Amino acid sequence: MSRPQIIASTGGKGGAGKTVLSILLCRELARMGKKVALIDVDLGTPNVHTKLGLKQKDFKRQTLQRALAQPEWLESSLIEVKSIGKRHVKGGRFSILSSLGDFDLRSFGNWDEHKQDQFYSQFKALIEHFSQLDEAASFDVVVLDTRAGIDGNVCDFCMLADDRVIFTGAEDTLREDALSLLKMLYFYDLEEDQHSSDSTTTNWIVANKADDEGQANSVSQWVVNALGKWFARRKMADRKFPRYLGWIPEIEIPREDGTLMEANDEAADRFRQLAEDLCCRDDGRGDDDIQDRYLRDLTT
Repeated sequence: MSRPQIIASTGGKGGAGKTVLSILLCRELARMGKKVALIDVDLGTPNVHTKLGLKQKDFKRQTLQRALAQPEWLESSLIEVKSIGKRHVKGGRFSILSSLGDFDLRSFGNWDEHKQDQFYSQFKALIEHFSQLDEAASFDVVVLDTRAGIDGNVCDFCMLADDRVIFTGAEDTLREDALSLLKMLYFYDLEEDQHSSDSTTTNWIVANKADDEGQANSVSQWVVNALGKWFARRKMADRKFPRYLGWIPEIEIPREDGTLMEANDEAADRFRQLAEDLCCRDDGRGDDDIQDRYLRDLTT
C-alpha cells in the first residue's frame, strides 16, 4: 500500500483551538470519503478523547503504547469514531489513537535522551506501518495532534509530517508563538536537509477565529513578514516561508458533558475548503500562494 499523507496539527501557544480544529478537519476529510487517523501525540495531557466524549473504559487495550510495542497491533489499537456529538461520521472512516491510559508516557518530559530517542524510533516505525496495512484497513491521511508549546517535542513530531498546519490567530501571543515555532522548524529543517535533499515538507498557516478573509490574510501576512525580516537580519539565503491555507470563523460549539458537538454551517464550509486544499489539491497554488505574494512585495 502507498504511504498515507502525514499532517502535523500544531500552533505553539495553548488556546489556539488546535485539538478541536484537528478533530473537525478529520471529520471533514471523512465526509469527503477519506480514511483518516488522528493520533494524539500530546503525551502529557492527551485530550482528543475528551473532546469526543470518550472515557478510559472505551479504550480497553486500544492505546498508543500498545501499538508502539507491537506495530502489527496498530489496526486493533485504533478506535473508530462513529459520530461526533449527534452527527454520524459518514463517507470515509475516522479513527483515533490515544495515549489515554498509557501512564508511562505521561512522564515523557522527564525521560533521559536515550529513552526519548528510543520512543521516537518506535513512533517512526509505527508511522511506517500504516503503509503496510492491507487495503481494507489502510488510511489516506494521518493527522498528528501535537501538544501546545514550542519545544523539541513538538518539532520532533512536526519533522515526521509532509504538511504542517500551524493554527494561529489575531491575538499577539498567537501570532508570535506561530512565528517562534516557524523559526525553530527552520533550524530543524536545515539540519534535516544536510542529510536529505529531497525534503518537500510544507508549512501552512490557518487563521482561527477570524472575522473574515481580510483579517485572516492580515494575520498570515504579519507572520510571513516578520519571518522575512528575521531571515534578512541573519542574512539567511535558504529561506523557507509558510503558505496561507485558509481561515476559520469564531466557533461557538455547544457542549454536553464536555463533548464536542457541532460547528455551525459557516465553520463547516471553511473546514471543507481547508480539507480540500490540503489533501485534494494539485501541486502548486499559483497566485494564491502567500509565499509568492510576499516575495513579489520584496521586489517591488
